Amino acid sequence: MTLHQIEAFAIIAAMLGLFMSGRLRFDLVAALALVTAVALGVVPGAKAFSGFSNPVIIIIGSVLVVSRAIAASNVLDVWIGALLARVRSPSLQIGILTAAVGYLSAFIKNVGTLGIVMPVAIQAARRANQPRSAYLMPLAFGSLVGGTITRIGTSPNLLISSVRQELGQPAFNLFDFVPVGLPLTTLAVVFLAVGWRLIPRREGQKSADEAFSIEAYSTELRVPEAPTLPGLTVKAFEELAEGEASVAAILREGTRRYVPAEDWRLHPGDVLVVLGDPTVIDKVTAKTGYEIAGSKELAEPDQKTDEMEVMEVIVTGDSMLVGATPASLKLRHRFGVNLFAVRQASKASVKRLRSHRFAAGDVVLLQGWGRTWRRRSTNSACCRWPTASSPSGAR
Repeated sequence: MTLHQIEAFAIIAAMLGLFMSGRLRFDLVAALALVTAVALGVVPGAKAFSGFSNPVIIIIGSVLVVSRAIAASNVLDVWIGALLARVRSPSLQIGILTAAVGYLSAFIKNVGTLGIVMPVAIQAARRANQPRSAYLMPLAFGSLVGGTITRIGTSPNLLISSVRQELGQPAFNLFDFVPVGLPLTTLAVVFLAVGWRLIPRREGQKSADEAFSIEAYSTELRVPEAPTLPGLTVKAFEELAEGEASVAAILREGTRRYVPAEDWRLHPGDVLVVLGDPTVIDKVTAKTGYEIAGSKELAEPDQKTDEMEVMEVIVTGDSMLVGATPASLKLRHRFGVNLFAVRQASKASVKRLRSHRFAAGDVVLLQGWGRTWRRRSTNSACCRWPTASSPSGAR
């Protein structure tokens, strides 16, 4: 091998090592690799950035933007969720989910499509009392095969079309792959709707939602002045949650607490004490425009790329939280987090989150800006709070 070939392999090996370590951001690793390649002469300086002019990059970027827009709109969650609510057969549910992922992967990046539909699939599996693997594995196969329908379905299709054009042949059109990809995807959907029974049953580690009674979670929502869905009744609100959340109380006129009837109309300024799965409640807030109480009071993040995150923790016997309230701990001021929801160890109802006195065994959901939260956690008691995937003790 020549010297440049050895250097190229060394750069690739270093990139793989940095990707696996996760110490640096992926885009920073790629930029460092490019600069190193130019400095060593592996890549000519004049062509260092020529790849950005490739139309494949523009197409992939555009598909990612569309995928993000669809995910933010929650339109797929609403449509697919409403359809699955009318279907009880696991085979039909898996068929619907796989078809949605497969056919959407023809126009949306398949990884993005999976990310949109996976929460719906996990919820459907839990309702059907089936292992999550039985729903998620068909989705993975469906997304892969669905990308073969169009030119933009997968990156290899785009690259093959680009190489064909460089060889002097006309590039593939958008639907040139349809005669092969569409029948293949349809056949895969039909097979997976039945063949999911062949997948080994893998229960895996129980999530925090499954390890504890999610119905015992208490969350406070505030009705804003201009909600997305104005004039909802209590019954209509609970129907949006598909029966997986209920309004336990309404706080009006300052501190007045009412147990509402189904026909009560929700007015701006009302604070709802909602019991149910926080994941479901989060989707309902996206549909209604209601606010999680206290979320607006969190300081804006230092970095504009921060995203609001939710962490689930368990309060242990030696935790600093025991016997304290969110107000006395000054959670927002000291740690930049907001109390999102509480599941009490005593099973008693939570009257107000801000005045709730923590006890050992409570399961607590905290909300905060991602990077800001993690940075503050490294120098405070927050650093020993576990992630939602493996809750241990909050200290």
